[in-house]
Amino acid sequence: MKNIQAWGFLVSRNQYLDYRTIVAPSFMCEASASSVLAKAAEGDLTEQGFAIYREIYNSKVGNLTLVFRVIEASAEDTGITGNGVLKDSFGREIYLIEGIVLKERMPNIVVNQENFEETHKHLLAYYREFWDYSTPNPTIPSEPFNLQPNNSVGNCLKYKKLKEYIVADQQKLQTEQLSLEQSQKLWRHVSTDRFGGEISSVAFFPEGNLIAIRHDQIITVWNLSSRQKVQEFSGERIWAAGYATPIAINTTGQFIASAMIQNFDQNVVKLWDVKTKKAKDIGEHQFNGFHRVKAVAFTPNSKIVATGGGDQLIKLWDVKEEGLERGTLEGHSSEIKCIVISPNGETLASGDGHGVIKIWNLRTKEEYRTISEYQKPVNSLAFSPDGQRLASGSDECDITLWNIKTGKKDMTMEKHSEPVNSVTFSPDGKIIASGSDDCKIKIWDLKSQQTIYNLSEHTKAVTSVAFSPDGQTLVSGGKDCTIRVWQR
Repeated sequence: MKNIQAWGFLVSRNQYLDYRTIVAPSFMCEASASSVLAKAAEGDLTEQGFAIYREIYNSKVGNLTLVFRVIEASAEDTGITGNGVLKDSFGREIYLIEGIVLKERMPNIVVNQENFEETHKHLLAYYREFWDYSTPNPTIPSEPFNLQPNNSVGNCLKYKKLKEYIVADQQKLQTEQLSLEQSQKLWRHVSTDRFGGEISSVAFFPEGNLIAIRHDQIITVWNLSSRQKVQEFSGERIWAAGYATPIAINTTGQFIASAMIQNFDQNVVKLWDVKTKKAKDIGEHQFNGFHRVKAVAFTPNSKIVATGGGDQLIKLWDVKEEGLERGTLEGHSSEIKCIVISPNGETLASGDGHGVIKIWNLRTKEEYRTISEYQKPVNSLAFSPDGQRLASGSDECDITLWNIKTGKKDMTMEKHSEPVNSVTFSPDGKIIASGSDDCKIKIWDLKSQQTIYNLSEHTKAVTSVAFSPDGQTLVSGGKDCTIRVWQR
């Protein structure tokens, strides 16, 4: 292959500044187009022998090809004082996203390890200079060099190809950049509180200053302002391993619904009255660990609690009466992982372990639509505030939006790197938050269909995320036994 002109680039962060383009081709710096690299270059740590390939379309400087890798920024490698992987002021590990930029689309380009190592040596000097910056500096321009690939089979890097990054027009690029900068200024981590077990669920009360937290067989009502426990409801300490059923709060904030394991191995659906601090049993699913209750939801009028679980059934329980079943929805062939009820109370959606989503008419108690596009479990569902869209999060690591009227896919957001456990709409319906096994929370802007923020304070899987009623606060819970509060 003939020699090809290439430019080095580097995207990273330092102890003070978040991820940004540090080094970019000279022609991109001259055109003020380097910021697109920070958006297009992404991914998890790159395995040895691999590189990430991505094409950029319609940038200010035309179409581009990126070939890059993501590596840990270590003190030993960069020459920066310290030991091991460098960390920012929040204690988060720092990655270097580095590689080459090629003009035009080059799907057949061959890059080898030596090309990367040579580029890496040049970029390190720029990163050491960037390390002490506390305020943004202009992107450093890189000069072209001749890429001289060695085409021997054992020397070529294997590519992991990302979907092309399309810049529709300059106005959109500027709008997205502004949105990203605004979100970085707005969303901030304000507090962390640790509990005695893994957090399985968090939910807001209507007044917005109280939340309910489920960990093990305990439900804690927590004041976000004082960071103090207000009330606590406990189930029995059991010998058998249990599934911590999510919690639901009714629209008035008077009742909390969930399920506890009682006696020998009963799956009991319980209702707690926050005002009187009394609890009552309102229903029961089948015995034993295979039939754990894994989903719960109130109807908006607070008359019915819907539950689903390992017995593949959705049961509708009367809130006022103990043990009064108002109906059963049958049709799933696998454990029910999640259920959600539309804001108008007319529709229930459920997701199961086989990746099937079913839509039910609550008035007639009949299924009227099945969505079977997933191959792996659906873990979370959320209705948009207007009830027209359904968001789903799954073991396929994605967040997908479905049109309720047609059952068709509206859009699929950029994936997490691990299964998604929780997804929720903001009260205004403009953004979605998702929590994943990759320990990250992503905030998505529905208009641009872009990730506008990654929140990465959790050290283990994020199991639940919830917006406050005014949309200004986000609370997350995780397997690291913490709840974390984010505000804008």
